[in-house]
Amino acid sequence: MKLIERWLPTEYLSIEAARERGARFPPLFWLHIWWARRPLIGMRTVIAASLVDAEGVDERRREEFLRAIWLKVGNSRRRESSYPGQPERPAYNYNPLVDVLEKLAGRPLREVRLLDVFAGGGSIPFEALRLGVGEVVAVEYNPVAYVILKAVLEYPMKYGQRLANDVEKWAHWMLNETRKRLAPYFPRHPEGNPTSYIWVRVYRCPIHGVDIPAVTFTRLSEKRDYGLKVEYSNG
Repeated sequence: MKLIERWLPTEYLSIEAARERGARFPPLFWLHIWWARRPLIGMRTVIAASLVDAEGVDERRREEFLRAIWLKVGNSRRRESSYPGQPERPAYNYNPLVDVLEKLAGRPLREVRLLDVFAGGGSIPFEALRLGVGEVVAVEYNPVAYVILKAVLEYPMKYGQRLANDVEKWAHWMLNETRKRLAPYFPRHPEGNPTSYIWVRVYRCPIHGVDIPAVTFTRLSEKRDYGLKVEYSNG
């Protein structure tokens, strides 16, 4: 009997999965829209608990298990945060401690095989690879999911840093090209570069020939007390 059949840390999982969903820089399941995208920490826990035998797992070994998958942090380790206002980084940012899990499982995880016949967005095979599973097979017949799996599983392992450099290079090219092409529609302001635009209907006065914006609201945020300031010019 495996650990998952007797015990699963649902309380820790619920808290961490919620933090993962609300992270400032979310994990891979936001790379492309796909339904039923499973939280990474949940899939990591399920896989790890399926590899460890329930027999002989006492309270101390449960604590080791929780720390190995970063659901719980001891005094010697802390999930440091690089985001303002966030006390610590979510667990999915950290690779599991494979050596501890291998000790609990009683065998090298490279000897394990995992098959996901409906891999979807790739959360299960992705976490299996992070756990050091020796052979991971992801199957998917939907063409969109197939491309997602290529992007999150195969290509990063196949091309490594070169892929990251190419993505960054062409992302900058696309950003600069988009700015040039859309520049006529998004004019700059003399006091700085606008970060956002608000579109309103404009009506021309039949008597004076001036354009008048039909602004029905001026407050943008009640919490931060942000509002619109309308400036009129002779132009």
